[in-house]
Amino acid sequence: MIEVSKLTAFRKRNYSHPLYDKKQVKKNVPHLDVKTGFTMTAVDHPMPQFGAGITRGFGIRVEETVPANTIFAISKEPLTLMDVENYTAQDYKKNGWIIFGNYACRNNDFCMLANTRAPMDGVKVEIPNAKLIDRTLPISMQQRQRFPPGKHVYLRSSRVIHKGSMVILDNYGSGSSCLRWGQEPTLKRQKRNMQLYAERKLKKKKIGFEICKKCACELPFRKNDKIVHRLTCKQNKVNAWQLNA
Repeated sequence: MIEVSKLTAFRKRNYSHPLYDKKQVKKNVPHLDVKTGFTMTAVDHPMPQFGAGITRGFGIRVEETVPANTIFAISKEPLTLMDVENYTAQDYKKNGWIIFGNYACRNNDFCMLANTRAPMDGVKVEIPNAKLIDRTLPISMQQRQRFPPGKHVYLRSSRVIHKGSMVILDNYGSGSSCLRWGQEPTLKRQKRNMQLYAERKLKKKKIGFEICKKCACELPFRKNDKIVHRLTCKQNKVNAWQLNA
């Protein structure tokens, strides 16, 4: 057994990694993107229906209407070319970086809070209203403002995003290092779990049984009245979309 003091020291060593940045975006505090002039807020972003997780964590809510085909959020700094001599791609991932090819961006950059589309129910999927792009900013924008040289990550609206609406991406890009949210295999698993939740909730007859809102598993009670998961889900630190694959 690991002593508490040793475990604490171990965790501290993790958080003192040169790639780790402890800064976090503040929840429910309006954020002005000085590069674009648009104001947005990081808020809890719930799932449309139970079964595939209750919340997606933070999401971006726009505080003013964003016209279609408009860049409304730009990363604070240019993308960082990964130091592959001293670190691996896994080192970057473990310490809160999102990888774009040979480049990476900190996941606490406001741009990276935008969530991908998710199923509305067991059939329909949300319609995305923006794209996450990683490339050099358009020349017209560079001419109007002074930006540090290099590639940036930015959000461009694909249709009008009305005031008070959440930013919904189609996906986080492509390739082996791309996050899988918003992609068809993940959407398929999410829809299946939402269907299971709806079906099991409708047919629920056994007294004492509950249906997990996160993964749609049946939760029986043992004699000591503690709910038991037959399968693990996000509340046991496993993402709900990985279930029932």
